[in-house]
Amino acid sequence: MTKLADIQIRDPFLLTLPDDAGYLLFGSTDKNIWSGPATGFDCYRSSDLEDWEGPIPAFRPSPGFWSKEQYWAPEVHGYQGRYFMFATFTAPGHCRGTQILSAESPEGPYTPWSDGPVTPRDWECLDGTPHIDAGGTPWLVFCHEWKQVNDGTIVAHQLSHDLRTTVGEPTVLFAASEAPWSRALDVPAVADREAPVYVTDGPFLHRMANGKLIMLWSGFGDHGYAMGIARSASGTVLGPWVQEPEPIWGRDGGHGMIARKLDGGLILTLHQPNQSPHERAAFFALRETEDSVVLDVPCPGAGNLIDREDLVRRHNVTQQELDPRSPVSVGNGEFAFTMDLTGLQTLPGCYPVGARGELPAGTLLGTQAQWGWHSVPPASPHDLAGSTVLYDSPRGPVPYVDMVGDIVNDRETGTSAAETWLRANPHRLDLGRIGFRMVRDGLDRGITPEDITQATQTLDLWSGTVTSTFTLAGQQVKVTTACHPSRDELGFRVESPALGSGLVVGIDFPYGSESWHDAADWSKPGAHSTVLDGQWVAHRELDDSRYDVAIAGEELVVEQTGLHSLRIAPQSQSTVLDFSLTFTPGEGGDCTPRGNNHHSGAAPAEGFDADPASGVVPSSDGAGSRVAAAAAAHWPRFWTSGGAIELNATNDPSAKELERRIVLSQYVTAINCAGSLPPQETGLVCNSWRGRFHLEMHWWHAAHFALWNRTELLLPSLRWYSSILEASRQTAKQQGFEGVRWPKQVGPDGRESPSTIGTFLIWQQPHPIYLAELAYRATPDREVLEEFAGIVFESAAFMASFAHPTGRGFELGPPLVPAQESYGFMRGEVSNPTFELAYWQWALRVASQWRERLGLDPVPLWDEVADNMVTPHVTDGVYAAIDVDPFTIRTDHPSMLCALGVLPRTGLIDPVIMKATLADVLADWDWASTWGWDYPVMAMTAARLEDPEAAVDALLMTAGKNTVLANGHNRQTDSLRLYLPGNGGLLAAVALMAAGWDDGPARHAPGFPAGWTVKWEGLVQAP
Repeated sequence: MTKLADIQIRDPFLLTLPDDAGYLLFGSTDKNIWSGPATGFDCYRSSDLEDWEGPIPAFRPSPGFWSKEQYWAPEVHGYQGRYFMFATFTAPGHCRGTQILSAESPEGPYTPWSDGPVTPRDWECLDGTPHIDAGGTPWLVFCHEWKQVNDGTIVAHQLSHDLRTTVGEPTVLFAASEAPWSRALDVPAVADREAPVYVTDGPFLHRMANGKLIMLWSGFGDHGYAMGIARSASGTVLGPWVQEPEPIWGRDGGHGMIARKLDGGLILTLHQPNQSPHERAAFFALRETEDSVVLDVPCPGAGNLIDREDLVRRHNVTQQELDPRSPVSVGNGEFAFTMDLTGLQTLPGCYPVGARGELPAGTLLGTQAQWGWHSVPPASPHDLAGSTVLYDSPRGPVPYVDMVGDIVNDRETGTSAAETWLRANPHRLDLGRIGFRMVRDGLDRGITPEDITQATQTLDLWSGTVTSTFTLAGQQVKVTTACHPSRDELGFRVESPALGSGLVVGIDFPYGSESWHDAADWSKPGAHSTVLDGQWVAHRELDDSRYDVAIAGEELVVEQTGLHSLRIAPQSQSTVLDFSLTFTPGEGGDCTPRGNNHHSGAAPAEGFDADPASGVVPSSDGAGSRVAAAAAAHWPRFWTSGGAIELNATNDPSAKELERRIVLSQYVTAINCAGSLPPQETGLVCNSWRGRFHLEMHWWHAAHFALWNRTELLLPSLRWYSSILEASRQTAKQQGFEGVRWPKQVGPDGRESPSTIGTFLIWQQPHPIYLAELAYRATPDREVLEEFAGIVFESAAFMASFAHPTGRGFELGPPLVPAQESYGFMRGEVSNPTFELAYWQWALRVASQWRERLGLDPVPLWDEVADNMVTPHVTDGVYAAIDVDPFTIRTDHPSMLCALGVLPRTGLIDPVIMKATLADVLADWDWASTWGWDYPVMAMTAARLEDPEAAVDALLMTAGKNTVLANGHNRQTDSLRLYLPGNGGLLAAVALMAAGWDDGPARHAPGFPAGWTVKWEGLVQAP
């Protein structure tokens, strides 16, 4: 017998068999129903709706059957002494449609009854369901698919009495957009369509005891896949149909039907969640009302499980004194602005970022964009040739980009002029410093911390706005700060009588900086230009970088007061300054075109007014207030989309701290890591490594988006890899390998940086495969496979050719540096790191699965390498980091744990040995040398080893690098004041701990201790 929770099934249909005192459960049962060859339909038999016999083959196509893929939504109905199956099929060159099959027995076997689909042959149709009207006439009710009509419709078409064909013409009953709860589909696949896309799925008609006729149907609502009810005003199939305003099922579930239990009660049958391969059938008691049906108990999928607004708002960030470590930010993934206690950047020196060297400190108060880049013109052209060194390898000498100099204690020493330039360019720009000033006798005077008293600042996470109040020279000041969700536009509203006494806003523009920690160089005013035109647009030019800053607002005085300084003041004696600043890259040059990170909950149309319930109600329609309104409309949609975890009911105080970290990590990664480029470690707050991003960290920044069912926030940066395919292919080719070798530390051009470590890393190579697989698991359709197949296959081709065969199997290196970078000094000798061996095996097998899903022939070498990777080295019963002396250095990342933690179980890793390895690491690792993502690694390993107490302890371990500040930032050092891989790693870990993993324990929240009260919804199970 099989439990319902163990049956993967979509579009479930329950057939009650009173004479047999049992039930049959049909549905879309192919393991991969989105692509690849179809098997057919199975059914399951039960007497209690809990334990099921099966699978029982109900339909298997004959060799000549016209459809070979995507068999969906079988329904079985008794009619005229036979059983009829209505199911959806498609084939290349044919439109999708509903065909009718028949059998003498309810279990089948079913064979074709109609001659192909009975839906219109030139329509894309699906999910046909029968209805017999009061006169005994059969009808087919089906969906005319959004892919053909944008606004999907529900259509009725009369059937012949023998159910072999249709009669007359089809009648459109209603469109998806007519339902008040229905929302336009907002995914990248439909972004280029001229009209909004609304989905109709799974109609099912039910005649109530009082004779009234209702219809269930599914689409997308505020919280994803949902199911609503329509009522026929006439009591007939032709309607008109009246939509209920709220869905009966509102979150991540649908394609339902109404069945009658053996005892006569009604039950709603649907699938949840809506992600393959995690969908399962679920049954809920129903009762009829006068006009409709309602659930007997509150629907756990309709939003009642977690009050998301309460969850989010109890972790708002409120500060009443200046905390130099915890400024807050607003942003949209492509652009961000970090502010001090005044709501602007008035006190940059109070928020220092320590230098790595003798340079002055930088500041946490940055204004940065994914497109904002600059290169200092070199005295002569530089390339990587001078840093390229031949290294011995099992295949002979191989060229690697190395360094003439070295990196000692995080400082570059002995580097050549070329290496210094290549490591520092292009670098990310600070686009402008925006702060308050006081004008006295026509001159601007800076404001000091001592001038600010009685301050309170709140980042309202639910609305994405910051409200700051303080007293300046005895006068109250209130500032509202926001960032537009889809434009690089900042909104400010300043309310204060001090505006009539000389309080103004100033903007200063710096030159680009080659410093490791600081994006602004204020010492070269002659090296760049700022020109304010008559339209209040500041045109900026720094060598080959150009961008504009447009100022908008009513009753403003805007003037240029210095070479690179602007002043914004109100006209006359106004007490309100309401304005916006829009940053736009120029064409060509080092500043790149703005990327498109369009995602769910995009900006409202111009003039949108925030819902008063959001808590942020603009008091005017000024330019800054409009930005705040757009933010206040966007952020509730962000928080109500995707997943949520609530731990507040747990008595353990550590649960409340973990919940705080989870909520704040979602916010800081959304504004910093959801852009069109892989993020830098410090996102869009300030520079580290000169703003360049590290591809081995991309998984830690972005994998969680897919696990939290916000895949649209992952896809823009994953698409970036396509832009560097050719350059990466040339790197692999020069080294004698197939496919593409992804670089390590880069700017948007993808050019590698000279390094004694970075170019020897290999663990970034499988990352695009893993990220693409997560995207597919969250949205398992062929479009995802086709879009990212090139990245996946090219990555796999390199990996298979990089592994070299020996008498022991396929091995990795030398030369290489593992994820644990402690072995950089011996990069020419390192081989077979434990994590990378397991990653190679797992990722190559995933790549082979992608070929199978796409119907492509396998690549034998991929399977050969994966099946024959050498076994990781074991010393004293624990996994070593590498398989050459010294085997394990107990500093930096304990990356061997990733082999069963970040990765699922593979044939290479023995869980017993990994359990001993985790205990060994926890006993005496050098915690001061670790990094923020090492703690989620330990948590994921502990969870997969079924030690949830150790998992939670690892996430909350008291260690310097595991500190999470008041603003949610994971502090590392004085020069690395925030570290977003730590936040992303935390989110990946808790998603795995809550939603579980493939073939993991069946219990609720398997990675959390049994004594914890864990509520979660909308997450995607981990591999």
